[in-house]
Amino acid sequence: MQLKYFLFGLMLTACSLSAQTKVLNFAGSQITVPENYKVSSDTQASNENNSVQWINVQKILYDNNVHKQMMKQIETDMHARFLTAVNFKSQGVDFIGKLYKLNAKEGIKYRIISSGQINGQALILNLGFTKQPKQNNDLDVFMRHFISFEN
Repeated sequence: MQLKYFLFGLMLTACSLSAQTKVLNFAGSQITVPENYKVSSDTQASNENNSVQWINVQKILYDNNVHKQMMKQIETDMHARFLTAVNFKSQGVDFIGKLYKLNAKEGIKYRIISSGQINGQALILNLGFTKQPKQNNDLDVFMRHFISFEN
């Protein structure tokens, strides 16, 4: 009988652990991931409308512009059409990037590849959207942690 209670307790613990809130550490900021997003790694989350992924770049590499080569490789691998340069803020810090239109018929159709430094951490930020973001109202609350437009 005690074994049944023990197994039931283990099952409840496993269920509660899987339902725990996910929190991502984005350049020193703790960002809670909403339930409608799937966390794929410590630096990646997505849902049917948006995606965010970032690469932490060592400062010496960033200072020597290696991040630009890394961004160029990401852009080449995407096979997408360049639309425009885009400037925005991430965590209140200026980021410079490029907006691309993907060849996808559904799902993520737009991607912004950008770089900047937050709290001394250099980053390459890869953002995906089903609809082209033009203003903050085009973004959900979660994505506004990573990108905000000055209006």
